[in-house]
Amino acid sequence: MNVINLKKAFTLTEVIISIVIVSIIAMFAIPSYTKANKKTHERDILMQLSSIHAANEIYRAQSQNRSYADFSGDETNINTNLSLNILPNGVIYNYTYVAVGTSGSYTVTATWDTIEITLIETAFDPLHTNPCCSSGVCLIAVACSG
Repeated sequence: MNVINLKKAFTLTEVIISIVIVSIIAMFAIPSYTKANKKTHERDILMQLSSIHAANEIYRAQSQNRSYADFSGDETNINTNLSLNILPNGVIYNYTYVAVGTSGSYTVTATWDTIEITLIETAFDPLHTNPCCSSGVCLIAVACSG
């Protein structure tokens, strides 16, 4: 009586070729993923810094003495003092207020991995006004002779 062996299996060569193909695909995919992940964090940091800046401008507009929020600290202090909701995502935020006259200035630094982005907002200096503006009217750059 003849017994036919119907077991199917991959040969060692087929397995090795499959591993090589998957390795080549991973070789291209992993750096692309890393780069996309880094860009995503950079964009997130920029959006959060834009939110901090906008919230600070609203704070300044609503304050009686037209100053920026006067505090120093991390994202918890930023959320509390500026009524924001910055979510913890591995980024370290550091806000520092410096008193300059009656309005002051602030610096926010966001750090993640090797990325560090700093936002610096200085106080308005009435001695350095826009040369293209006079009596509340600002000319376009082409018409400005200052």
